[in-house]
Amino acid sequence: MVLMSDSNIIDHAGPGASHLPDGDEFQDRLANRQRALLPSLTQGGATTVRTPAVLQEALQKWLADHQADAEPEARFGGMFHLPQAEVFPLLAPTSSDLNELALREMKPLLERWCGHRLEPSKAYGIRIYRQGNVLHRHVDLVETHVISASILVAQDVDQPWPLVIEQWDGTRQELALNAGEAVLYEGAKLPHFRDSQLQGRCYANIFVHFRPLWWRYTSVRVERLLADLPPRYPSRSLAYGQSVVPAEGPAAFPPGAAKEAERKYLAFETDFGGWNNILMQFEIMVMLAWLTGRTLVLPPATPFYLLGQEARRLEDFLDLAELQSRLPALTAEEFVAETGLEETTAQHEGFHTYMRAHGHCPQWNALEDVLVCPGDALQQRPELAERVLDRRIVAYGGEAEACDLLYFPMDVKHRMFGVAEAFFLHADTKRECAGRALLRDAVRFRKDLLALAERALESPALAGGNFAALHVRRGDFQYEKTQISAREILEHIEALLESGQTVYLATDEPESEFFAPLRERFCVVTFERLLPDVVEKTPDHWRGIVETLICAGAPGRFIGTRLSTFTARIQLLRGHLSHTPGGDCEGIDTALYYTQPPLWAAKTGDDRPYAQPSGKHVDEFGETAETWWQSCRRVPIWGRAYREVWAETED
Repeated sequence: MVLMSDSNIIDHAGPGASHLPDGDEFQDRLANRQRALLPSLTQGGATTVRTPAVLQEALQKWLADHQADAEPEARFGGMFHLPQAEVFPLLAPTSSDLNELALREMKPLLERWCGHRLEPSKAYGIRIYRQGNVLHRHVDLVETHVISASILVAQDVDQPWPLVIEQWDGTRQELALNAGEAVLYEGAKLPHFRDSQLQGRCYANIFVHFRPLWWRYTSVRVERLLADLPPRYPSRSLAYGQSVVPAEGPAAFPPGAAKEAERKYLAFETDFGGWNNILMQFEIMVMLAWLTGRTLVLPPATPFYLLGQEARRLEDFLDLAELQSRLPALTAEEFVAETGLEETTAQHEGFHTYMRAHGHCPQWNALEDVLVCPGDALQQRPELAERVLDRRIVAYGGEAEACDLLYFPMDVKHRMFGVAEAFFLHADTKRECAGRALLRDAVRFRKDLLALAERALESPALAGGNFAALHVRRGDFQYEKTQISAREILEHIEALLESGQTVYLATDEPESEFFAPLRERFCVVTFERLLPDVVEKTPDHWRGIVETLICAGAPGRFIGTRLSTFTARIQLLRGHLSHTPGGDCEGIDTALYYTQPPLWAAKTGDDRPYAQPSGKHVDEFGETAETWWQSCRRVPIWGRAYREVWAETED
C-alpha cells in the first residue's frame, strides 16, 4: 500500500490489483481506503469450504426450478462487463425461506473461520454470470457486508473462473471453486474481483453477508479514520527520549561521585520475580552505579521466572551498547577477564559465590529503606522529609563507599526491588532530573526486539490508527481483589472505549472464552492475530516485551491491571513516548485507567465505574495527579507508574 503522507489519502491499489481496464475510479478509491483502514478479522482473508449438503441441494433445486425466471441484472451492469461486450449477468431472485436457510447454514462456518460471533445482514441471488462477463475490483458495504460467502450453485465453464481476493498488502489470492464449495472472505475490507473473462455458458452463485456483533463501522467513520491517521501510518516508531548512542561517549558521573584511579565495581544477583520486577531492580542498580561512580557488572545467565528453564541474561533483552554509552558497564565475562579471575567465575554459581566472599553488601531493602544523596540531603532540601514515609534512612558512606566491590545478593530480607524514583532522594534537583533521563535513555530494549514490536503495530488486525490496549493479568497473580469476571471488567471500562473499537488484549488467561463479553462489544485482537512474520519470529521469552511495547504504542487509551508491574511498565513507556516531541506517540493519553475499581473502595459509592472518563493525564480517581509519595499510602510504590518520572527529566 502507498500512503500519500502530505494529505493522508490512501488512493493506490496494490501490486496484485485487477488488470481490468476502465474500472470505476470511485470504487477503486473506496476499496483502497477500506482495505487500509478496516481491521482484518481473519488471518488469511479468504478460504474455501464445502457447502452444507442440505443447503447445496436446496440451491440447486431452486436454480433448476427458477432459472427460466432470471432477468438481466442491469442496475449494476458496469460491474460485470467490458465496454466492448455489454452482456449483463442474470439474477434469479430467491425466496425468503431459501435466504434464511443459506444464512442459517453458513453462519457456523463463518463464525468458526473468523472467530467472532456474527449477526446476519443479507442473502441474495442467484446471480448467473454469462460468457464474457467479468467482475470489476470493489469492496462490499462497510456497514453490513463484513464477513461473507460466495456459494457456487452450478457452473458450465470451459476453464476455471477464480475469484481474486486482494490481500491487505496488495498480493493476489485466486480461489477457483469446484461443485459444492464456497469462498469465505472479508468483503468489506478486501478488494475482490474476477479479472479474467468467463469462458463458458454460466456460473451461478449466491451471496450471504454477516457482520460481527460489535461492528460499528460506517462510511462516515472510515472518513474520520482517514482524517485522523498518524503521519507515517501504518508505521509507528517506538523511539523516545535520547534513543541514539551519543557520539561523545559515556555520560559523565554526577558531581561528588567517586573517581578512583582504579575501578570500583557494583554487582548484583538478578531478582527472583518476573521480568518487570527484574527490570525495576536493574534500574536501581544503574542509578546507584551512576551516583557512586562505580562500574556496573551485569550478572551471568540464569533462568528468569516465567520465561522457561533456559538461562537468560539481561543482554538478551536490553541494549547493552546504549547502556555502555552512558555508564561504565561490564558483562560477567568482561569482569572476569579484566580482574584475572578463573573462567568459571563467569558462570552463575561461581560468580555469586565469589561475590558473596569478596563483596560488601550493605543489607538495604529498596521497599523499606530510602537512600539520601548525599547524606545530608534532608537538611539541604527539607521538603524531602514527606517522601521518607516511615522508611529507614540510609546513606552511601563508610564501608559501602570504601569497598572495591559493592554487591547485592538476592535476599528476601534485603531485596533491591522497587522504584528507583522512590528509593533515591536527591538534594540536587538537577541530579534528580538527570537520573530520570539516564534511566529513560540507558535502560532500553534491544533494537531487534523494538523492530519486532514496530512491525507488530503494522498488523492489519490493528488497522485504523486508533486501537486501544488492555492488559488483564490473571494466572498466578496473588492479588485476589484484581480477579474479577470479564463481565465486571466490561461494566467498569465500557465508557472508556468506543463500541466496536479495536482493542489489543495482552493477557495470561488461557481460556479465550473468558473474554466473550468483551468480544461482543469490541474487536479484540490477541498476539496470535498479529502479522505472521511477527508471531513466527518472536521467541517465547520476548513475547511479553513485544506485547508491552504494543500496548505502549497504542494510539487509544491503555487500561491495565492494578498492582501489576507489567501494567506499570506500559504506563511508564507511554509516558516517555508521549513526551517525545515529534514522535509518533507524542501526546497519547497517559492517564491511569484500570480494569478494576480502586482496591481501597470502602462502600458502593466508591466502587463506581468510569462513568465520565476525564481528559488526558488525570483519571476519574485522581491517581495520575498524585505524586508517588502521596499515593503510596494506598498503593504500593511499585504498583503504578508516576508521572514525574517521565514529565520531569529536565530541571
